[in-house]
Amino acid sequence: MTDLMRTETLEIPQAAARLEDSRPAIAQVAARLRLLAPPALITVARGSSDHAANVWKYAVEIGAGLPVASMGPSVASIHGAKLNVAGLAALAFSQSGASEDIIALSGALRAGGAMTVAMTNTPDSPLANACDHTIDLQAGPERAVAATKSYVNTVLAGLRLLAEWREDAVLHAALDAAPDRLTHGLMACDRISEALAEAPWAVVLGRGPGLGIARELALKAAECCAMPALALSAAESLHGPVAAIGPEAAVIAIGEGPGMDGPLDALATHGIKPLRITTAPLHPILDPLLALPSLYLSIEQAARARGHDPDAPRRLKKETVTR
Repeated sequence: MTDLMRTETLEIPQAAARLEDSRPAIAQVAARLRLLAPPALITVARGSSDHAANVWKYAVEIGAGLPVASMGPSVASIHGAKLNVAGLAALAFSQSGASEDIIALSGALRAGGAMTVAMTNTPDSPLANACDHTIDLQAGPERAVAATKSYVNTVLAGLRLLAEWREDAVLHAALDAAPDRLTHGLMACDRISEALAEAPWAVVLGRGPGLGIARELALKAAECCAMPALALSAAESLHGPVAAIGPEAAVIAIGEGPGMDGPLDALATHGIKPLRITTAPLHPILDPLLALPSLYLSIEQAARARGHDPDAPRRLKKETVTR
């Protein structure tokens, strides 16, 4: 077995620091957003990139007060819809920049009048060529099938763009501190590793900016540990899923605050007590992300305990190209 996932997870703080090299491009896109003043924004993504886009959605809706919609790529790639999106801005999130459906929808949005931005770890990719602007994620080469440092840098790049666009000095300061703070999480959490190693399935709960982190953790548990894993809003967990969560499930909750406390208290009345993951506070939008390096290492450890190679998940390869 190799140790690619572990090695690349340990590189997260260095990759986060390299994102500083993309500040000029981020500032240019932010200036264009201020000039355009879009009434709404669109995200285009799949998989881990879509989970990063979900964090950005909540960050923009909270920080800028503007709605953000996730568009299904098949609208363009399969159905060939002609889009009327003049005056909007669209961000396409893709580590490889190679998936045909993401490229197709980005091109259709551009043709329909939207300002388009590629957020990619491959700045010379077809996706970058299909968009008006490109922001290089600066994660460096990533060989593990499970994306780790590129996911973290996608979230950080989106948040830096929001901070530049809205001239948010508090968010800027938190992002400046993020590479150092990420080093604090470079150790697996044994209780998470043990729960994922032993349980037949998992439920991961988040809320707001933490929901995209919960989705990312559930995806990694599924692909690396070969176990069913479901990500839910902590609030939505009470609207039906609570009936299916039994004592055999590993239930993990990411984040804290009133939005999480109430639902978790309600779950506790049903005998469901999630393993709760929190970090020392830095910024409410950024805090859930700071837990991710430790969670990645926990999943890598759990996968090996279950007899799986996290660097060679069954039926998967590094780049998934869909139409």
